[in-house]
Amino acid sequence: MTAACDGVLRGRVDAAGTRFAALLAGPPPQQHRRGTVIFVNGLFGSKEDFEPLLTVPALRGYRLCSYDQRGQHETPGPDEAAAYTLQSLSSDLLAVTAAVGDGRPTHLVGHCAGGIIASQAVLSAPGAVTSLALLGCPLRVPRDAAADLVNAAEMIDRLGMRALEPIVSQWARAEPERRPLLETRMRTTRAAHLSGLARALAAGTGDLVAPLIRTGTPTLVVHGAGDGRTASREEFRQLAERFGRSAVRVPGARHNVQVDRPDATAAALTAFWAECGSAGHTPPAPA
Repeated sequence: MTAACDGVLRGRVDAAGTRFAALLAGPPPQQHRRGTVIFVNGLFGSKEDFEPLLTVPALRGYRLCSYDQRGQHETPGPDEAAAYTLQSLSSDLLAVTAAVGDGRPTHLVGHCAGGIIASQAVLSAPGAVTSLALLGCPLRVPRDAAADLVNAAEMIDRLGMRALEPIVSQWARAEPERRPLLETRMRTTRAAHLSGLARALAAGTGDLVAPLIRTGTPTLVVHGAGDGRTASREEFRQLAERFGRSAVRVPGARHNVQVDRPDATAAALTAFWAECGSAGHTPPAPA
């Protein structure tokens, strides 16, 4: 492993027959820890999307892992878009969770599409998950957004990663400090990953909320006050209320709430995890 920044190590997690590139922080598995947290990034993302959060003092004592998904940035993957389904990526997540958490129940935190992948993991193996936190994730893809995803996938199939240059340039203008990362991971991520995941998201998942509620897994909704990319403030509020709690709206943050306001995001997460512990939540036994 090599140091990334302030107690964060760059390493690999061997799981599901793949070496997943990861950022790791906190006590090693053999030492006592407050819990284990796996962070799941979204479409067009990478493990670095959670790096600002991994260094927040409020998360000390937790074993933390943010990883590149199969075919994403520094993790290898196949060249066939059909390999990147919500089921396959959520299965990878469960394998990473088992490896990092030593088989013990783990907190999952998913950003945007990562929240949908994490939700699928909860539904597949609720006994492996202590809690679920959704960051900027409305747990649905509107019809117009689904059409955009299909169009993006078709362009990627025709042009490769060159198809994304305009949108990457747009993001880089909005976040100039992240330009090197945005440009680099568009070169390193496999086109098949983006094309396959975009189509999987566009195909839809149906209502995920009702089955998630039936698992009994505590679920938190967090979003930036300036996030208008995936849902409105009212839509996030309604989603959170279906889970029986209030949405956490973070002032001064946009879609990447964990990047824009890592301290506030960490405060919301740790308060939620403490609540899960004090309520004595025990994940249901695997079916």
